[in-house]
Amino acid sequence: VYSRSHAPNGRMAEGVLAQLEGAAEAMVFPSGMAAVAAIFRTLPAGASVLVQSQIYWRTTAWIRSFCSRRDIALHEVEAADTDAFTAACATHKPAIAWIETWLRIVDISACAQAVHAHGGLLVADMTTSSPVLTRALSFGADIVMHSATKGLNGHSDVLAGALAVKDAGSDIWQAIRADRDMAGAVLGPFEAWLLLRGMRTLPLRMERMSQNAQKLAEYLSDHPAVEAVLYPGLPSHPGHDLACAQMTGGFGPLLSFVVKGGAPAALAAVGRLALFHRA
Repeated sequence: VYSRSHAPNGRMAEGVLAQLEGAAEAMVFPSGMAAVAAIFRTLPAGASVLVQSQIYWRTTAWIRSFCSRRDIALHEVEAADTDAFTAACATHKPAIAWIETWLRIVDISACAQAVHAHGGLLVADMTTSSPVLTRALSFGADIVMHSATKGLNGHSDVLAGALAVKDAGSDIWQAIRADRDMAGAVLGPFEAWLLLRGMRTLPLRMERMSQNAQKLAEYLSDHPAVEAVLYPGLPSHPGHDLACAQMTGGFGPLLSFVVKGGAPAALAAVGRLALFHRA
């Protein structure tokens, strides 16, 4: 069969990811943003969508532009505030609600119940935690998205994206598959092989990255030049208890912290880093 959507390497990578997520099926894409776009392209003009505020900026910027062009009603909400998210679902009745569980810890089950009550679907960007730490589908999400460029691959040599779904027979999943195949938004065989190689070490890498982030967060939380540390592994984080309930084996590799003294002091601290690039 024509290899655009049936290359064996891609199918193998999708099979492994589906098992990791406890999903019915998975699909790989040439980038995380291609996976994002595949979901939103299934929406008809005039639809309503709900998107978590202050998520990955490229996702927000693209969704805003796309919804504007397609006359789709976009509503942004602080999804970590479960009451605000629930109220937004009741008011706007979105076809799709989009959440991330990165530095803000979102109650996946509560969000799923809220959007399902009004006939919508919940999509969760789980790039940072990966299925090793959180299986969002088991908490009620309908579709999980990954920028596979990051944790899933883990070697900084692949640009890829992925989706995993609870119900492979759903209309939206069939529409995504048809759109991906016809538009050619498929992952090349060599990139799929590299992604498959990367996922073989995912559990070990995620465990060690979480341990390193926890140690760094604890160190920074006691540093006299640091005002605050944002990491769900710290008991002081507002989402700590929820993270303990949703995450298994660690709290992920991503953290941020606020330097005392404002922007000048923060930029000076970043400028002295030896292992991280100022981007």
